[in-house]
Amino acid sequence: MKLYLSVLLNAALATAISASADPAFTPAKGQHEFQAATTKPHDDFLAVDEAFDLTAKAKDPHSVGLTWIIAPGYYLYRGKIAVSTTASDANVGTVELPQGQLKHDDYFGDTQVYYEVLDARVPIESAGKKVSLRVTYQGCAEEGLCYNPVTKTVTVDLP
Repeated sequence: MKLYLSVLLNAALATAISASADPAFTPAKGQHEFQAATTKPHDDFLAVDEAFDLTAKAKDPHSVGLTWIIAPGYYLYRGKIAVSTTASDANVGTVELPQGQLKHDDYFGDTQVYYEVLDARVPIESAGKKVSLRVTYQGCAEEGLCYNPVTKTVTVDLP
């Protein structure tokens, strides 16, 4: 009887946990895809695209500018920004990022982060007039919620 009650209780607990899970946020600290402990409901946090609004624009024939508008109370990790391309006729150089503000983070230790606006430059060598970039980044809310890393593809017309 005890075994039956234990199995029944574990099944009920697993069902309750999976029913309340939000697929946009996964607490997997070891994989750096996590949700920090918070007492604030998910509905009180912005969607990732509202918290970190990314735009891309050609700066010249050999570089693309990336701009993030970061909502108040949110920040992006400097060390979690990466840019690549799958285009065979283009090469991406090292992303040029400004210094960030030093922040002690429970998951990443002392790290640099950005608030409000981030402007970055991506050197490009391309044989074409368009280039598609895969931009990966990750950020958090000051209230304790960290978003999974986001990868977006942006296509830019080069002059």
